[in-house]
Amino acid sequence: MCGGWPGPAGNDVRLNLLTEENLASNATTLVENLNQLLMAGQMPANMKTNIVAFVNTLPSDTAARRLTRAQAAVHLVTTSTQFTTQR
Repeated sequence: MCGGWPGPAGNDVRLNLLTEENLASNATTLVENLNQLLMAGQMPANMKTNIVAFVNTLPSDTAARRLTRAQAAVHLVTTSTQFTTQR
């Protein structure tokens, strides 16, 4: 499944989060995957702990809920100051 945002003239931006959705039942594995993929393994330990804790508050009993967990984790990583200043 993909998450998307409408763009001008039908040029939507879509993220393929299938891998992350498949990992989302285990928040620690999901966040470590995002750490490696988006932050080259440089995510601070306290950031990992906080994201895992938040993701664990979200249910994971259906595919839609696992997608929500994946979207939340990606959002938290990509909007963090640590991500935006990653070199």
